[in-house]
Amino acid sequence: MVGLRAQKEVGEEAVASRALRRLNFHPREQRSEYFRFAALPSNLAALESALLFSTGLTPFVAVSGCTGWGKSQILRIAAEHVQLETNLKVKVRSAGQYLLRRGRWDMPGPLILDDAQLCLQRPRERQVLRNALELRSRLGRPTMLTFACERSSKAMESCLPQHHRWSVAHIPAPGRLERQVVLRQLAKAEGIDLSDRLFSLLSTMINGNGHSLLGAVQRLGLLNNAWFGLENECLALGTVHPYLASEWDLRRLVDRCIYETTEPLGLDFCPDLARCVSIHFMRRLFAIPEEDVARFYRIEPGEVFSHEHVFSLALMDPKVSRLRAICLEALDQSLALI
Repeated sequence: MVGLRAQKEVGEEAVASRALRRLNFHPREQRSEYFRFAALPSNLAALESALLFSTGLTPFVAVSGCTGWGKSQILRIAAEHVQLETNLKVKVRSAGQYLLRRGRWDMPGPLILDDAQLCLQRPRERQVLRNALELRSRLGRPTMLTFACERSSKAMESCLPQHHRWSVAHIPAPGRLERQVVLRQLAKAEGIDLSDRLFSLLSTMINGNGHSLLGAVQRLGLLNNAWFGLENECLALGTVHPYLASEWDLRRLVDRCIYETTEPLGLDFCPDLARCVSIHFMRRLFAIPEEDVARFYRIEPGEVFSHEHVFSLALMDPKVSRLRAICLEALDQSLALI
């Protein structure tokens, strides 16, 4: 809808498309937020609304969506583009703090507020916000704000006076493929190279929102800048293990895979063979802390070391070494199926 309006007003090419190209050619240090931003089908409407706001075509914009998926970045991109268009330096302010400090609602120029949902928790603050927005609407002062909520709520809409004058865009939580695009953009911004399979695994297995993805990428960056090959992929998964969803517990994945691989072989050269091999992989390949492995098997940390040590000594036997290679191949296939 926003795109159609832009086409009517400025011709075939929407303002957002032109603005994105202009930002893309700008020096990186002046477009840091755009450099980090991942344009997705789910957030393009919000991005276009923000850029139309920054060019003055849409003076009143509200963006809602789940936490951690780019609302604040869209605000900062809008502020950057306002500066490009008008040479006015506009700050992105916290709506709650602006309300608390009794900021000037009648000030000229664009006002950009983040986390406006904090003003909806109490009836008095909600009414103050509505009155302030009504004042800006009556004076024609450009205003853009975001609300962190899963969908456009009635409480949010009740805060927007003369609702027909507002361009409201909602950013839904991205799907798996969109999460992968976000992850690629974050890795690029942090200067980290990941294998294609690792991008797929992390976007599928990591729990939480965009903040979790960023935390995982930064954690990997502390150890290495390039993550390719099976062993590096396993180490990467072990490194970000705290970020993984509970259904993707690496310990359970490794234990099941090794048990299903070793049990049909009927080998008995070491007691509790499957557990020894599993612990070996958890510790040596995934670098999962000893305490976490002990907690999974409900044993003492010292027993984890004993199992690991027994299998390490047995690796000098070519048959055991061959068994390790078979288990590693099975683990490779298990990761490929995720």
